[in-house]
Amino acid sequence: MDNYEFSPEQNHKIAELSVRLRHFSIVLGVVGGLVFLNGLARWSTLGVQQGLLTVLGGLIIAGGAYLYSRPLDNFRNIIDLEGRDIEELITAMSDLVLAFKILQFIVMAITLLVCVRLALLFTT
Repeated sequence: MDNYEFSPEQNHKIAELSVRLRHFSIVLGVVGGLVFLNGLARWSTLGVQQGLLTVLGGLIIAGGAYLYSRPLDNFRNIIDLEGRDIEELITAMSDLVLAFKILQFIVMAITLLVCVRLALLFTT
């Protein structure tokens, strides 16, 4: 297989994506950390169930930050190294697909829980 090298313009687009993904990961990490700390700080006022859900929610959000930061090294390698652009891109895309699948599952689960909660609210 011939080694494909992205053009400087393509590398610039990959660098832009990498910066935006890094910022998104940082925001997720900060939000996850704040939610986690909020759950710990307000545990006694929230109650055990709500406190536990808040702490777990913070950990899940922080885990999302990790998942979205995984492809960053691969994107950096595409820009910095020669001869492995396609392999690095495939690895980065696989990591992004995993992150989006997990995010999709979480959103679907939350939507289902909200629908069940609303159904219970209107039937009682």
